Amino acid sequence: AVKRLQNRGGLSEEQARARIRSQLSSEERAKHADVIIDTNCDLAEVRAKMEGLWRRLQAQRKEGKQ
Repeated sequence: AVKRLQNRGGLSEEQARARIRSQLSSEERAKHADVIIDTNCDLAEVRAKMEGLWRRLQAQRKEGKQ
């Protein structure tokens, strides 16, 4: 991740490491999320999850629960 930030963003190694340290942990991000999509499965399962989520969100929108 450090090398990628250095190459992509022109950051020094210390700047890249500081940016990584400043990010929220996965647990903290999850606390703020409306939806968490687990993608640690094959593509067909991810697609099925996304389609189910999309249907649920559309139904909520129709009910006015955005």
